[in-house]
Amino acid sequence: MQSLRLSRTVRLLIAATAINAAIAVPSHAQSTGVVSFTNGSIFSAFDTDETVGWQFRTGASALTVTALGWWDETPTTPLAATHQVGIWTATGSLLGSTTVLTTSTLLNGFRYVNVTPILLAANSTFLVGGRDLVGDGDNYVTSVGSLVTGAGVTFTGAARSDNGTGFTAPTIITANTGGRFGANFQYVTTTTVIPEPSTYALVATGLVALGGVARRRRTPRA
Repeated sequence: MQSLRLSRTVRLLIAATAINAAIAVPSHAQSTGVVSFTNGSIFSAFDTDETVGWQFRTGASALTVTALGWWDETPTTPLAATHQVGIWTATGSLLGSTTVLTTSTLLNGFRYVNVTPILLAANSTFLVGGRDLVGDGDNYVTSVGSLVTGAGVTFTGAARSDNGTGFTAPTIITANTGGRFGANFQYVTTTTVIPEPSTYALVATGLVALGGVARRRRTPRA
């Protein structure tokens, strides 16, 4: 009886190991849409209420946005005003938004607010933008020189809404002009580990072992 119990234990361990090995293990890497840029022009001549931002495309992996932010021209002091920031599909459907406060968390020149996770599908185009009111005291950078984006994010153009439209989808796109970098976002990339073929064989062995143990437990004793 002791040897039978040991055999069952060993088989259970084999099965558990096999099943765990087959489960996809996510690998998380925190990054930002715009990591850094050089040069560029400070744009401050607002004469209308509109949303400005940039268009981008995701890569082979889906992204999950965890925070939205706005650029702070003078990070040693708070922003002059709050800013609504959002992410839209390429056709203008809002996926999520928040309001960045004057003293929100500062990271690499941008102030961020955590949001309910926003899933961005792989190999798809999106818009990120923020509202900037006339005379609110905050600016953004355009026509930057070199631009570094996070892994899986490819900049595809500057974006804005029409004059006087306020906080709305910035669907007017000007390709390859250096962007309108007021809005930004933080995200997590999830990479799924694909099991090796030998793992599937191990899973099959484990499942058979589990089935055998289950049958023995159901068999009534004489």
